[in-house]
Amino acid sequence: MRGMPSARSGEKQYYITAANALLDLLKEQGLSINDLLEAMRIEDIDVYNELKKRLLYRDKVVEAFIDGLDWRRVAILLFTVQALYIINPSGIYKGYLITPLHDQVVFKDKILPYGLIILAKSLNQLI
Repeated sequence: MRGMPSARSGEKQYYITAANALLDLLKEQGLSINDLLEAMRIEDIDVYNELKKRLLYRDKVVEAFIDGLDWRRVAILLFTVQALYIINPSGIYKGYLITPLHDQVVFKDKILPYGLIILAKSLNQLI
């Protein structure tokens, strides 16, 4: 995991991308992204609806954005939001701040609509 010094303070703070944190989390569990997606298919999870239910408020632009994504991308977004942001209010994974930052993606336990777009773009390397 790579960190980078914070430009705001003299002390070092380290960051990890959401994509790298997700890959590390899955690796620790002995899973791949394909294993995760297969489990979601077997459970017959409506990833589109589940992701929309987690939005802080309804936004037609963001809902259209979600609807325009393929199933795989929405499933990865849903799992990432749930595992790294909603149930992890600290925004820290193994001592590293997750980027995009928690406050950019989530408010309390709901996804900020435009935070979802920021997160989706940051996860592009996985798709």
